Order: sequence, then structure tokens, then C-alpha cells
Amino acid sequence: MSYFDEYRRGITSARLMVDYFQAQGASVTRLLAGTGLAVGDLNDPNTDILARQELRLVANILAQVPDAQSHAAALGNRYHFSAYGLWGYGLVCCNTAAQALSLALNYLPLTYAFSGIGYREEGDKGFLCFTPPPLEPEVSQFVLARDMVAAALLVRELVGEDFHIEWLSLSCGQMPGGAFARILSCPVHYGASRNEAAFPKSLLNRCLPQANAVTAAMCEQQCRQLMQHRRINAGVKAAVEQFLRDRRWQKPVLAEVARHLAMSERSLKRHLQQEGASFRELLEQYRNAEACRLLQQSDLTISDIALRLGFSDTSTFSQAFKRWQGVAPSGYRVPPPSF
Repeated sequence: MSYFDEYRRGITSARLMVDYFQAQGASVTRLLAGTGLAVGDLNDPNTDILARQELRLVANILAQVPDAQSHAAALGNRYHFSAYGLWGYGLVCCNTAAQALSLALNYLPLTYAFSGIGYREEGDKGFLCFTPPPLEPEVSQFVLARDMVAAALLVRELVGEDFHIEWLSLSCGQMPGGAFARILSCPVHYGASRNEAAFPKSLLNRCLPQANAVTAAMCEQQCRQLMQHRRINAGVKAAVEQFLRDRRWQKPVLAEVARHLAMSERSLKRHLQQEGASFRELLEQYRNAEACRLLQQSDLTISDIALRLGFSDTSTFSQAFKRWQGVAPSGYRVPPPSF
């Protein structure tokens, strides 16, 4: 389960996809087959759908349109901020681009993204980071390409036309790099360890032209209420675990998780306690599993892994890892000798 399984979503994304591929000659009836949606639903702003309904639409697109993957990036370029309703309006009213980015990530389930989306900084660069969703490979590739371009378009509309992606790194060699390069006007590098878009970090300090602190606060309050309304009954423990996996490159704190789940810190602690867990335990379990994965599957240094997992220094990480696994990180990484 991922966060997009835990929330209903608006109809606008489905409408955008149907309109786009109908213009490419696809049959609307066949596009909607098996989704449980009628044409009239696409025109009703009050229609909320499940993630699986939109994913069935994506599967129909891939089955009906032979070159659908090559259109994914162009489709993402149709997701203007106005498509996101209250969430998009809240971003526009923020004081700075940095504040808008924070609000965007806190209420990501109100978007149409299926990819995990995060942000990190390195030197004078900011990076939008994207984790492919755990779906069928073709579906995952399609929505990842769409989500990456949609996110870049949104930042450009917020910051200004002079916003530019300096380069795009892709871990999947099958992604339509030509379409990315054409739409985002940036070099594309394959074979990276992550899918991410680099841009000048200084752009986040820019004041937004339509900023209004009161309206932004009101929108954030309503976004929180809308998330509560759209939330599908699911275990809070599972939601926290997925949140930690989706934010691999960030240092999650209890307050951030509580905002994501649209509840107070006290309520989050209470729900976890009722399920026999605590945030501290879940965070430690995640760090343990992620440390093992990175030590076995990446060439990152131990200090880099410690930093990525939110430890203050390598020594603290090493002590924690030895407590978890009974061996130092360096010993865990070296394969045992064969006899």
C-alpha cells in the first residue's frame, strides 16, 4: 500500500488524460472500460475516485495507444496549477517558493501523483526527487514520466518563466529522454541512482507575486480538512511506514508525518499506540532496513548513508547499526569468505 491508496482523488486528472488521448484518436468508451466511470463523471467537479480507477484508465491508455509512453511527458505538461484546485491555489498564495514547496509536499495526497516526491539540497542546487511507484513496469514508467514533468511545470508556474531545470537524472533507460529534453529544455542523464531534477536552490527564496498570508493559511487549513474527508480507512501504522519509504532522502520527524496524515501529533501517537507501535520504533525499523539495503545495493560511503538516514555523524550511525545487526556497517558490507 502507498499513500495514493489511502486517499480518494479528484476527477481532473482522469479528465485530462481522456481529453489528451481522445485528441490522439483513442476511443473514450474503451479508455473508460472497467474504470467504473461514465463520461458524465468527467464533467462533475464533485466526483472523487479511487487510485485504482485512475490506474485502470492508465492501463487502458497503454493498451489502446501503441506509442503511449512517448506521450507521458507531454501529458504531464498539461497539469497546470489550476488543475489541482484548493491545493494549487494554496501554493500560489504562499509568500515564497520555499513555503509553497513545503506545503506541496505536506499535502501531496491531494495531487494526482503516483510517484513518491521529495526534495533535497546539495551545495547551491535543489533537487526534486521522484520514486517510481510499486506498479506494473509499464504503468509505473508512464506515471513517473507524467509526474516528473507535471512537478517541473508547477514550479515554473509558481516561480516564473525564468525557472529552469539544469539537468534531469533518470535511473530508467527506457524513459523518454527526448521528450523530457524537449519539454523541459535540459540535458538528460541516464544511469543515475535516483530520478531527480536539479535547479538553482536560490530560486526558492523568490517571493511569489500573488502571496497572501491569510489566504495561504486558510487554504492549508482546508487542505487538511480535505485530506481527512478523502482518507480511506487504513491502518495508521501502515501509512507511517509507507511515508518513511516514500521520503527516503529526507529526515522525517513526527510533526511532518502528522501533517501528512492530517492529524495532530497527539492523535498520531494515540493511533500508533492502539496498533501496538510508536513512531520511534517505526523510524528505527525503517532506518535498519534502509541501511541494510544501501550497504548491499549501493556504492555510497558509510558517512553518506549515515547522513541520508538522518544521523548526526558516522559514529552514531555505526553504533545504532551494530545494535540492530550485531556487526559494524563495514563488516556487513563485506561479503563473507567462501570455503
